[in-house]
Amino acid sequence: MADTNLSTKDSVRTWLKHPVGGPLIREALAEAGVDEKVLAPVSFFSLERVVGMAGDRIPPGVIDELVARTNAA
Repeated sequence: MADTNLSTKDSVRTWLKHPVGGPLIREALAEAGVDEKVLAPVSFFSLERVVGMAGDRIPPGVIDELVARTNAA
């Protein structure tokens, strides 16, 4: 199990530094053709806030799956 469980309330920075969540979020970004550098200006925002800002560009369930996969490891 990873050192710390994550939720959508955690910052993007915390997600990117996490030993399990970091690679998973990078993988999701790569699949979407997005460089992780675009997250730099919002790195201290919660993942939940960033998802809200993205609107319908993030398919429903993607973030729930990301959280579940991260915390199951």
